[in-house]
Amino acid sequence: MNSEKLKIAVLGGTGNIGEGMVLRLALQNLMPEGVKNEIIIGSRSLETADEAAKKALSELENCGFDTSRMTINGMGNLEASQAAEVIILTIRFDTFCLC
Repeated sequence: MNSEKLKIAVLGGTGNIGEGMVLRLALQNLMPEGVKNEIIIGSRSLETADEAAKKALSELENCGFDTSRMTINGMGNLEASQAAEVIILTIRFDTFCLC
């Protein structure tokens, strides 16, 4: 792993669960110590992923956070998983409910 920035892909990052995870991981970059994160939002659609990345940065800016030290990019799921060092799968629970 790269010691300067940890590349984390959030697959399913365009939904509610993924959005919350992306925002929290991005805020880690503002901490004075610790590993910094490069967040990759993965989606079935590159356009949707790009929109989600722009929205996340915009929301953080609107809350008064300095986003100059944050990296949030959108990619397709395959590209995101290939580029990442850590992959977080954020999908709705009922997607896997076998009931």
